[in-house]
Amino acid sequence: MQALPEEEWFCGRSCSNIYSALQKLVGDGEQRLPEALSDVLKMKCEGQSLQKNLELGIRWRLLRGKKAAEDTRMWLSGAVNIFHVSAF
Repeated sequence: MQALPEEEWFCGRSCSNIYSALQKLVGDGEQRLPEALSDVLKMKCEGQSLQKNLELGIRWRLLRGKKAAEDTRMWLSGAVNIFHVSAF
């Protein structure tokens, strides 16, 4: 290869599939936390006697930094701040 291709390119089919799956997750936006994970968090909170019968409204989303929309930049900035505070 003399130079990098202009478009997206991948080493193999599996890399292309992973890229497509990640792009779909970015495009899907906010998702509810899967029930199995939500149940684990509920049990942990109940085990610490925080509250019984919690209704967790936890959501998640995959963010992309490159070519990010303004709302995504806000989320990424907030995440960076959390990591900086947690580091000390």
